[in-house]
Amino acid sequence: MKKEDLKKMFASKINGDLSNLSVWEHGTDVNLQLEYVEYIIKHPDQIEIDDIGASINELHTETTETETRKRILTALSLKSDVAAYRALEKFVEQTEDELHEWAKIAYQYSRVMVEAELSDEPRVLISSGLGGKGTNLRYFAIFRVPDKSEITEFQKSILTKELEFAAVTEEGEIESIVFYDYFVTVNVLLMFKKDIRRFLVDVIKNTNELGGKFDEDIVITNARYYSEEEIRKLIEDDESEDDDDFDDELPEELRPRSKE
Repeated sequence: MKKEDLKKMFASKINGDLSNLSVWEHGTDVNLQLEYVEYIIKHPDQIEIDDIGASINELHTETTETETRKRILTALSLKSDVAAYRALEKFVEQTEDELHEWAKIAYQYSRVMVEAELSDEPRVLISSGLGGKGTNLRYFAIFRVPDKSEITEFQKSILTKELEFAAVTEEGEIESIVFYDYFVTVNVLLMFKKDIRRFLVDVIKNTNELGGKFDEDIVITNARYYSEEEIRKLIEDDESEDDDDFDDELPEELRPRSKE
């Protein structure tokens, strides 16, 4: 596809035409996704296959070496062939070895290839570390209460209701809300073209107007989840520095674009 055509197609998605859009469903490490792309670029000759059936059989042969299976998985993902797609789907479902995550990426690539072939139209694949659903991307957010005060039942109720109301209004989904002593984690599904930071900051502002008293300085990422231990360290590191930006404690590549 020409560069100009690709730009027009992506612009159409932003303006409302989502018919050819595919969101990466399975969350996969961003670095592994980049490694996958680099592998395709660096090994163009090695990932060429002529006999898809023979390659599928070799993939499922126990004596096949890991590196060879990795090459076959990648090669199959670039074929707009239903048999290749089903083979990758089966591999992901039945295999839990060191190639499982690699196979998940191959499966997503293959799905886009097959969909493009069947519809006779190009597809746009949007990927992230946490994946998504439909046309929505998945985000992980952290809210906290100033001075590490205990979150009350009243605050929990207000925040939960505001999150759920906002999600319905924006055609998103709140997958989970987990309350700890002085901070909260939220999994949010929101359409890829919508501003997740504005969405969540507005929720906090509305919650605080009703007496919620949450800090408007929040962390948002779609790269990976953070454990309770990691979050506590982020908060401690933020408090030990003369810095008002909580999200600055995240690695640079995981920080949101801007802060309201």
